[in-house]
Amino acid sequence: MPKYNHCAAALNEAKGDYKSAKDHYVVAMLNDPKNVMIRNDYALHVARRGDIAHSTAEFKRALLLNPDQPTIHKNMGAIHARKGQYKESYEHARRAIQINSSDPMSYRNIAKIQDVTGDTLSSLNNNLKAIKLEQDLPEQKRNSEVYRIAAVQMVTQGKNQQEALNLMRQARVIENRKYISPTTERTNEIIEGILSRTGNELENVERELRRRREMQETRRRLVEEGMPPYQPKRILW
Repeated sequence: MPKYNHCAAALNEAKGDYKSAKDHYVVAMLNDPKNVMIRNDYALHVARRGDIAHSTAEFKRALLLNPDQPTIHKNMGAIHARKGQYKESYEHARRAIQINSSDPMSYRNIAKIQDVTGDTLSSLNNNLKAIKLEQDLPEQKRNSEVYRIAAVQMVTQGKNQQEALNLMRQARVIENRKYISPTTERTNEIIEGILSRTGNELENVERELRRRREMQETRRRLVEEGMPPYQPKRILW
């Protein structure tokens, strides 16, 4: 049955058995040739193995089957961007938004393309749209990266630095409720950079920054000692 081969392909890929994964994808597509999501996942599989030409061909076949599938357009756009084909990438990202205008990822994708091509104002606006749409998502599913990018864009464009700081606060709340990672340190660096521009009127932010660092050090030490990391019931920001 195609769905079982599809699942087996994903499981084999997850454990690093790429040959078996490919074999299961091929069988799944042979038995359900019109299933665009099986073909989408297979295209992603070969792209991860570095075969971009094969991946592009599979995405094109998927779009012939269903030209209104936003996931295919998002992934096709990513493939074109990887090859430096930003015009084609932009068209696919824009099409994904036309099909589903409530998907934050589509706005993040088109913002990345606009940023690379120099349209930084449009990039900021689309990042802010993505952030607005993410407010309806559970906090653990929000993307803290887009908050950081939008905040940096605001500062570099000379816009409201207080609003940029507010975005960075939200990013740190999301990150600390998920996990400790290098992205948290990057967030702290950006906040310090913004503060260096705004002066010392936001001393409470600096105090909170120190408190966060102390909390992270405590969590790191507990993990090293084999204890579960402390998770605060409430994060103040």
